[in-house]
Amino acid sequence: MSLPTDAFELGIALAQALEGHGVEYALGGALAYGQYGISRATNDVDVNVFVAPDGLAPVFEALRALDVPVDEAAARAVFKLLFFRAKDLVDLERLIAVQGGAVDVPYVRARIVEMLGEEDPRVEAWDRLCAENMPDDPATA
Repeated sequence: MSLPTDAFELGIALAQALEGHGVEYALGGALAYGQYGISRATNDVDVNVFVAPDGLAPVFEALRALDVPVDEAAARAVFKLLFFRAKDLVDLERLIAVQGGAVDVPYVRARIVEMLGEEDPRVEAWDRLCAENMPDDPATA
């Protein structure tokens, strides 16, 4: 399947895929604003999904149905950093220790910085967790 390049059509495709997998969601940003306010040009789709941390599988399935590649480890790390609860930090320690080099550490850090800024405590926490829990030889993780 080829994804639409038009943001409106892409929003429709995402909505249909998420609905088809039983995922609660909301489209936002300029796309939603254009429906209820003044239209403006946009080249992206802002989507929020409403799932429990352990309920991400249907989201990943919906994205794969659209042929969107998904790095589940990185996505889960970003998700857990956004929640930033003590239990999420413990889960991240385990994820890094077990997955090792399979976790795209720079990607996760870049997404958190992009969303929250370099000075957010989640960035420091991610850096610390990686430094303390990354195996010496990621290939053996």
